[in-house]
Amino acid sequence: MSLLLDLDPLHSFPLSEQLALEALILKGPAADRAFRQWVDCVDFENLRHEATLLVPALFDRFARKHSNIPHLPRMKGLYRLSFARNASLMHCAWHALASLYKHGVKTMFFKGASLALNYYPAPALRPMGDFDILVPADQYEMANEVLKKDGWRFRHSLEIRRQVKHSTDYINNLGQGFDLHIRALFEVDEDSFDKELLQRARPFSWRGVSVFIPPPEDEVLIAIVNAMRDGSLAKLLWLQDMARIMDRSPALDWHKIWKCAENYGLSEIFFHGLHIAMNVRGFEMLHPIMTECLSLSPDFENEYLHEVVKNGLTYGIDKNRISHFYGNILSNNSAMNKSISTSSGSEIVETDGPIGVIRIFETSNGLIKALHLNKHQFPAIPYLFKINDPFAWSKACHQLSNDSEGIIEFLPGTLEPYKIELPNEAYQIDFIIDQDLPSFMRPNETLTIKCSITNNSNFPWPLAGISKNLFGISWHVYSSEGAPLIWDNKREYLPSSLFLRKNHIIFIKPGIRLHSQIHFEAPDAAGQYRIHFDVVHELIRWFSQTNECLPVWNLIVASERISST
Repeated sequence: MSLLLDLDPLHSFPLSEQLALEALILKGPAADRAFRQWVDCVDFENLRHEATLLVPALFDRFARKHSNIPHLPRMKGLYRLSFARNASLMHCAWHALASLYKHGVKTMFFKGASLALNYYPAPALRPMGDFDILVPADQYEMANEVLKKDGWRFRHSLEIRRQVKHSTDYINNLGQGFDLHIRALFEVDEDSFDKELLQRARPFSWRGVSVFIPPPEDEVLIAIVNAMRDGSLAKLLWLQDMARIMDRSPALDWHKIWKCAENYGLSEIFFHGLHIAMNVRGFEMLHPIMTECLSLSPDFENEYLHEVVKNGLTYGIDKNRISHFYGNILSNNSAMNKSISTSSGSEIVETDGPIGVIRIFETSNGLIKALHLNKHQFPAIPYLFKINDPFAWSKACHQLSNDSEGIIEFLPGTLEPYKIELPNEAYQIDFIIDQDLPSFMRPNETLTIKCSITNNSNFPWPLAGISKNLFGISWHVYSSEGAPLIWDNKREYLPSSLFLRKNHIIFIKPGIRLHSQIHFEAPDAAGQYRIHFDVVHELIRWFSQTNECLPVWNLIVASERISST
């Protein structure tokens, strides 16, 4: 998953999907070349469902020019299927909107429906799974009653409906979906966002029924946020949608989109979407737009550049600015370092990265209302959160019964955040000093010590974006006889803690080795000491409580070097 942490470039898409996107987004001979290459490499037997949704538009654009291609019958079949399904869905949706209009309910349809009718030459070219509308909060109950009287029934059980607060999903006797929203986006739990969305909406007459549609700026924001929610590489249609909107709306006000995203906590997910899109041929014009967004928000720019530089993901960012910024990436002026006492030059090595990310969604008053996670992360939940309602949590877990990853929703207050307590067996570590250490130092002399640690347990170590329970490398000072003298010293926090995001938990999985540097300072009094290296899980415990073989250094502190003779 890792909706906003991975920053994957497009080449992570299978080649056939990348070529399909290029064939639809590029113009002229470049689009033709991409289509021919797609035809040569596509495997219809193993085509991902998301990739099949691009085929109707490919058929419409290229079938007449390339009438002898081998996949034409299948492409035509998928086009006809999309045509039939969309026509039937829109017929039923129109009757629902007409009924709502008759009862005085203001409706704005958005997502696939508004895109298909306003930005595509034919609705069949933009497959839809359901029809989404937004209504004013004070008309939401009336709209529900109207739909139920017209024969629409709830898609989900009462238990799930109580948990899902932003919309009510209906189906009809044909199994077609009609989603009635009181909130346009799951991520934004503020009335003002939806009120402003409805205020900006433009009147639209659909076969005699007066409805509203979002302006192109809101279409772009909604398309990106919905796509990023399920993983940046999971969906494809949003990229085609963006290209269509940008073609039809050359005067898009990107400044307005960015400010709206900032105002409602969507800047990170929106910028991540731009970052993904920019790696698609045909979206190169997003580079100056992204650069302007960064210039408008210096704090966000520092956080974002810190993230991409640390991970070597500098696509689309001016190299001179990266070079200048890299030298100061861990300085005290960096926004990412204001919450921790020291900076570290640590880096992760010999690893394929964390086992994943848990993303936390909150209500406007800070209560947890949903998680985005993998099913294999369920066992970690009791160690990360206080479960106030075990029955409600157990019920919520069933929402992922058929999928390995996704969002599960529950009543706010079911979980409390960031307990971050691990079982004893999780605190197993392999700690190595990666250099020779001197036997003599002067009082208060400093020394940078290279070291490496490995998670030697069978349990992942969690790091939470707003938690105080960080993992830090440190040392204790003992006398030469073994009596503890100074216990708490400077920490060097594990590298991932430097670029954690709020409302995210990442995991350092078993077997990961991390290289770091300890900025050691000798005691201020002369004497013979034993320095015991250790790792702390802040406010929880020291690793030395369960590890007997951590490094120990015999050190003499004196104003002048002691002669061996």
